[in-house]
Amino acid sequence: MKNTALSCAIAATAVVGFLSTSPAFAQATGTWVSGVGDDVNPCSRTAPCKTFAGAISKTAINGEIRCLDPGGFGTLTITKSITVDCHDISAFVLASGAPACFTVNLTSAVANDPLQTVRIRNINCNGAGTVGTVSGRSGTRGFNIVNAKHVFLDDMRIDGFTAEGVRDARTTAGGGKLYIRNSIIRDNGGSGVAVVGAAGVVVNAIIENSHLNDNSNGVAVAANQQVLVTRSVLSGNTSGAEADGGGVLSVNNSAISSNGTGVQAVAGSTIRLSNNDIGFNTTGISGATTSFGNNRIYPNVGTVPTPAGADTHDKGQQ
Repeated sequence: MKNTALSCAIAATAVVGFLSTSPAFAQATGTWVSGVGDDVNPCSRTAPCKTFAGAISKTAINGEIRCLDPGGFGTLTITKSITVDCHDISAFVLASGAPACFTVNLTSAVANDPLQTVRIRNINCNGAGTVGTVSGRSGTRGFNIVNAKHVFLDDMRIDGFTAEGVRDARTTAGGGKLYIRNSIIRDNGGSGVAVVGAAGVVVNAIIENSHLNDNSNGVAVAANQQVLVTRSVLSGNTSGAEADGGGVLSVNNSAISSNGTGVQAVAGSTIRLSNNDIGFNTTGISGATTSFGNNRIYPNVGTVPTPAGADTHDKGQQ
């Protein structure tokens, strides 16, 4: 009897010791945040977290953070492949005074995280705040992308930052890709989207069906970077679209309207234009560009584009 009692006591002690050294919650593939959640929770649907920062530590690599109901879920630094999806939910991040609404810096070993992919959907990023006694912009950037292979931004609203709405300044050799779709990026002190990868790092970006309004530049492309803008509106900016020497920018099926300069081509850049309305800018185009002959530029053309080639039938445009 004594031996049995002793064995039970030892077993119980071992169980208690195991529980005391185990993590409170294992990482889940899917987690949840709620406006009335608590970051001490496991971030399950029935016990959601309060912030994105609280949820990401409990979410596995390539997992997904979902929004259960409307709320302000706080700024987030992302260091692993993750999806943050708030589709059909009113989700926002107030980044007043913060360096960024989202910082993307995937530094984990590729062996553990080979996809190196971040997907963000349907979140309003607001940098508004008070500086001194004046209300205005106080957050620095909406998105600051440092390292990743692929970044997807869908259905975003990014406004009120002192610098860029989206800054892609990747430093990893091999560069990466940026996809922005169905988004509004407006009223930022810097460029709406700036693609400025480090020397030797090429970022390929596609901006589709988006509005880049009332920024310094609607879109800005640094040397060696490659950006395609399609079916979008660039309006109210100092420059609608700008490329530095060595930068490559293509804009098609878009409206470039009511900017100081519609298209700004710095010497040595490559800008290709196709089927755009470039209208009501103070200067339509500044610098050398290439046109496929189907752009409408008015009333002030500025620098006349160079034709891409000889005239062809519209069914076989080259």
